[in-house]
Amino acid sequence: VLVELDYPRGKNLPKKTKEQNDSLKSKYGISGYPTIILLDSDGKEAARWIGYKATLLDELKDKVKTPGKESAK
Repeated sequence: VLVELDYPRGKNLPKKTKEQNDSLKSKYGISGYPTIILLDSDGKEAARWIGYKATLLDELKDKVKTPGKESAK
């Protein structure tokens, strides 16, 4: 399940959305943007990336197991 949280500058979000985003920001310790967190099926953090990286897609593919294939790590 992909979840995207938006923290726009200069734009007000609905109160419910802002409260949800603030709660998740606190729960996952978000300190920079963008932050991508990969969780396992139990909701435990498997990997984290902060900032823009040209190699992100390759790193993400390396962390995610494809059914029928073993991950390289």
